[in-house]
Amino acid sequence: MGAGNMQSTTPVFQNFNPYKIKKIVICYDNDRAGMEANKRAEMNARQFFSNKTEILVHQFDNKPKGYDIGDYVWQKYSPGLN
Repeated sequence: MGAGNMQSTTPVFQNFNPYKIKKIVICYDNDRAGMEANKRAEMNARQFFSNKTEILVHQFDNKPKGYDIGDYVWQKYSPGLN
């Protein structure tokens, strides 16, 4: 949906049962919009999930602006890149 579209009221987690999820990792792009989206998604998650759900926010250190989970997966798992 794009990090810039993430609002604190965006119903990101509505398809999950808040009492069955044990751990969630939030990881938007490695730029200003991504950092803001991480904060908003974390606030949304803390309101939605039970206190037993572990909520982690991840950012990629030492990576260029815009780097995201897709880049990470591509680098880690693409044949010939390792």
